[in-house]
Amino acid sequence: MNKEKLNEGKKRILTGALAGAMVLSSFTISVLTSEVQAADASADKNVVLYAKDTQLSAMADKAATVNTYEDYKKGEYQKVTLNGDSITFEGSGAVVQGSDLLISAAGTYVLNGTLDDGAIIIDSPDEENVTLVLENVNITCKDGAPIYAKNCGKNVIISVPEGTENTISDGSSYTYEYKVESTDTETGETSLQPSAAIFSKADLKFNGGGKLTVNAHYNDGITGKDDVEIAEATLTINAADDGIVGKDSVIVKNGTITIKAEGDGIKSTNSEDTTKGYVAIADGTFNIISGNDGIQAETVLLTLGGDFTIKTREGAAAGKASQENRQDKMPAGENGQSMQRPEGVSGAAVRMENKNTSSAAIKPEKLDSSRFTSTAAAITEETESTSAKALKAGTKIVIQDGNFNINSEDDAVHSNGHAAVASGNFQIAAGDDGIHADTTLEIYGGDINITKSYEGIESAEITIEGGSIEIVSSDDGINVAGGNDNSGFVGFGPMNRDSFTTSAAITSQAIAGSDKAEQKLTINGGEINVNASGDGIDINGSGYMTGGTVAVSGPTNNGNGGLDYDGEFVVTGGTLIVAGASGMAQAPGSGTTVNTIAAAVTAQAAGTSIQLIDSSGTAVMAFTPEKGFSHIVISSAVIQTGKAYKIMGGDTELASFTADSTVTNLSDNGAGNKGMAPRAGADNMQNGQMEFPNNGGIKQERGMTQNNNTQ
Repeated sequence: MNKEKLNEGKKRILTGALAGAMVLSSFTISVLTSEVQAADASADKNVVLYAKDTQLSAMADKAATVNTYEDYKKGEYQKVTLNGDSITFEGSGAVVQGSDLLISAAGTYVLNGTLDDGAIIIDSPDEENVTLVLENVNITCKDGAPIYAKNCGKNVIISVPEGTENTISDGSSYTYEYKVESTDTETGETSLQPSAAIFSKADLKFNGGGKLTVNAHYNDGITGKDDVEIAEATLTINAADDGIVGKDSVIVKNGTITIKAEGDGIKSTNSEDTTKGYVAIADGTFNIISGNDGIQAETVLLTLGGDFTIKTREGAAAGKASQENRQDKMPAGENGQSMQRPEGVSGAAVRMENKNTSSAAIKPEKLDSSRFTSTAAAITEETESTSAKALKAGTKIVIQDGNFNINSEDDAVHSNGHAAVASGNFQIAAGDDGIHADTTLEIYGGDINITKSYEGIESAEITIEGGSIEIVSSDDGINVAGGNDNSGFVGFGPMNRDSFTTSAAITSQAIAGSDKAEQKLTINGGEINVNASGDGIDINGSGYMTGGTVAVSGPTNNGNGGLDYDGEFVVTGGTLIVAGASGMAQAPGSGTTVNTIAAAVTAQAAGTSIQLIDSSGTAVMAFTPEKGFSHIVISSAVIQTGKAYKIMGGDTELASFTADSTVTNLSDNGAGNKGMAPRAGADNMQNGQMEFPNNGGIKQERGMTQNNNTQ
């Protein structure tokens, strides 16, 4: 992640503390309360997402303890010399047949030289390992897999010693005599094997500090029908279909893996056993360009660390999020507000100045480990040809740590069940959603910068405990269960949305129905900045904010709102700032305990600085939205009961009020308030939606009406 760019963006909102605490550029905001300071004091306690989950713990242990390369010369070994069109073998346990080596016994076989058109075939019943040590070999097989393990009683180990460079290449069709038809004992499906340049029906393990290049012209690069483990090798794979496939699992301890695949980059495929079909990565460097998914697990995807650069298909520019500003380009509303994003405005969200939560904002014991039990979620039907996600899992994605640079045509991070992020750095450009989970999404920390998306983060239930989150979206920034938006204006109606499966977490309600009790947004901490062309925060249910700092810039069209919710939205802590259109504007409602101002104002251009000025003329809050706006919501302890304030837009006074109640609603009676009507049947004040009253009996200040409403 570009830290300098991120930090520069955060200077657009200036924050500090009252009562002698930190002051920045003379503007202050009471964010550093004793409660927040207490949270910061424990911020160094990282959340360990897998600690209380048996399956995840086992996966983490296995990924961290994969055996690395051991010097093969410490034991007995057989020497194999490749001579272009022939093979010289010295030892026992194998025979040469033409230009093929047939291995029938366990042992260590050291290969060197070049084989122009031949294969290494393993067919050993021994309950011991077969190890192939590649010492600067170049093996080509024009009509089959160059390395094919038909049978092995234990593991097939491929070692590439440090300092060696090795290449394995196949042809575009497999016709050699070793090809067989195989029936999967779990699914009953039949297939022709081998189906990869390196193919093993036994556990397949790679180690060593050397280099191995696999050129797979027929199908997959590396396939293991059980587990595939990689300890420390440098692998470069060019594949006609998938790069690395492990049916039961793919486990990476370390190494450098570069994949260019027409299909998936890395995947595990076992859908019959919920304890298998996973991908676990402890560390390593990954550079993946894939025609379909980057890394895909049929069940669980776990990352403990690593550096990931992933591009799927044509990248974000080819996804539906690439229809730039489709929400902003709606016709202008009756308030005269421009629906076009102003020239020169970047995609960055409104930023907060001081990071008041770290990447580990809660204590480990606060984690509800029941979110990550090993129960399988219903899997959305999706063909490989339509899926171009960067990180994808069938039941859950757990990101403990890692650095992710993602450019995906589809979702960047996608789970058909649960997802959780403990920490890490994310630079995401997505053609669809930045982070999506069908059932629950929990974010405990990390630096998440979503520079391009259709919807930024999306799930049926979202909980944010900490971290720094930047979202730029062409539709909703944060979307809870689907969305109440105008995506249909350009043909992206509900049929094109991500589906939300009905799993154990949400069986009590129907996503598309009226019972939305389980559709919920909870914000307990973190720093969240949203720049949205659709709804900034869209909750098809209820929202609860107890801490953290949230800033929303946009939308500019009256068909959406910076804050949009169906049930209730209650603020009892933290700081909330929303600057967007007024047509569908909502503010926090009943139950809110943090003093709040909601004001419809004269339309302002993007980049207009907003300042909240107290009665002494001191600016106690300042922020600069990056979209035009005609409505402002501020919930913050900086607003003190009984005190008078002015809201300034640049040098122009937009509103003045006295905070006589918890929620103060200001409404302009001018033509600018003839935006979209409230939703039929809604109790606008209960839901915090703006009303536009006449002047009867209400004090007016500088063209604004003041309506103090005690919640």
